[in-house]
Amino acid sequence: MKKKSRALGMLTLLIFITACWDQDNLKDARLANASAYDLTPEGVLLQTLEVVDDSQSNQGKSTNEIHSGTGHSVRQSTDKIRAKVTGDIRFFKYGVILYGTSLARKDLYPYLDVLYREPDHPTSHVKVAIVDGLAGEIIDQKSIGSLLIGEFITKKIRSLEEMCMFPEMTLETLLPPMLDPGQDFVLPYLSKEGEDITARGIALFHGQKFTGSLNSKQGVLYVLMTGKWKNTARFVKRIHLGLSVMCKTLLRIRLKSRYLNRQLSEIMTQDAEQIIRTLQENGCDAFGVGRQLIAHYPAVWKSVDWNEEYPNVRFHPQVTVDIVGNCILN
Repeated sequence: MKKKSRALGMLTLLIFITACWDQDNLKDARLANASAYDLTPEGVLLQTLEVVDDSQSNQGKSTNEIHSGTGHSVRQSTDKIRAKVTGDIRFFKYGVILYGTSLARKDLYPYLDVLYREPDHPTSHVKVAIVDGLAGEIIDQKSIGSLLIGEFITKKIRSLEEMCMFPEMTLETLLPPMLDPGQDFVLPYLSKEGEDITARGIALFHGQKFTGSLNSKQGVLYVLMTGKWKNTARFVKRIHLGLSVMCKTLLRIRLKSRYLNRQLSEIMTQDAEQIIRTLQENGCDAFGVGRQLIAHYPAVWKSVDWNEEYPNVRFHPQVTVDIVGNCILN
């Protein structure tokens, strides 16, 4: 009987405490879908924000506004933008953050730290990219075709990840390598060409600073070299076959496939060597060789200055191509 009375008392108590004490009414909130950060010539932070009005989204009529604010920190620039809009600003969990090259070359982390510290700021699905030049100029376009600018950039990055042109990275997965002394990271690299937003390649980082880039052709092979590829990776390679113009028999097709395997293996091995040279020249240990030293050879790690030694390490990549199918060969 005592147990029943105690259970009844607890149920009664729950009735009065089920209200959300931290309830946040979003009906008047403004949704931030894309944000961009640049440095002015005076070294002041310039934030550009796309604010979306979803009140008529069920009718396919979402609209956006572009606002900007300056400050000496992300919080200060965001507060200045909040003062310009009606309602509070909430960040979209599938949004995108862009950083201009002038800011990224200085140090990226101070402009990311506050985002990790804000409990209501999403991280797990937010995309991050570097923009050649001013990132805010991309947000200023407002829309491309029928898509608002933030949605367009997010979809573009995700589609290029599927094609292995960009490594898969979010605001959440960016933090561990950024703070790891034994591994560097890379990010998608975009540029604005007229009214178009194009994939420039992959931005390389040493520590927390942008130091160089791989071009868009190198990006596909780089992603494959990381072992984290998606379903599709396209290459276009020019080679001299040195065989008959038209393969009319199965034997000739097989001969040509063996020849192509060898030629493509040599070409792509050279491409892999160039990628590694570019990484070393820019001090970017994106493959985490230093992390392996820390884990398996801690005494060696402590005895060397990895920043000095990494550019001198000898790597011997080997790419082996095996053709498993073919179409019409001309």
